[in-house]
Amino acid sequence: MNIELITTYKFNLVTLQRNLDGISQEDSLITPSNGGACINWILGHIMISRNDILELLNQTKIIPEHYEKYYARETNNRVILNPENISVILDLINKTQDIIMNELENKNDLTEKQRKDIAFFGFHESYHCGQIGLLRRVVGKPGAI
Repeated sequence: MNIELITTYKFNLVTLQRNLDGISQEDSLITPSNGGACINWILGHIMISRNDILELLNQTKIIPEHYEKYYARETNNRVILNPENISVILDLINKTQDIIMNELENKNDLTEKQRKDIAFFGFHESYHCGQIGLLRRVVGKPGAI
């Protein structure tokens, strides 16, 4: 079992859920005045990164490719042309969570490279979960964790 990886992804999801509690779609689109991305972009970026994790686990990607043009790293994260509702994004993240947990709980033959890459994406996601926590305060909500 891949307990360290499982723990990381479980904590990340709980962190996201807590940090998004009480955040409206309008709140999610507020961009910090001194630069940086809004909650919606960061959450969408986490969502599309989940496809890379699924691919590492040899699973079918479930996040539709059209999200790449709005939430990929190289996109303008200050202006989202067609923002998805955050509830839809979180629902897609939850769907990937089920697949990721199942694979990590039942797969004991991950290569060292797969483990390192999945660990990297876990760190990447944790970083962005923390950003969303800070952005809660930017939009006027109290800290959630």
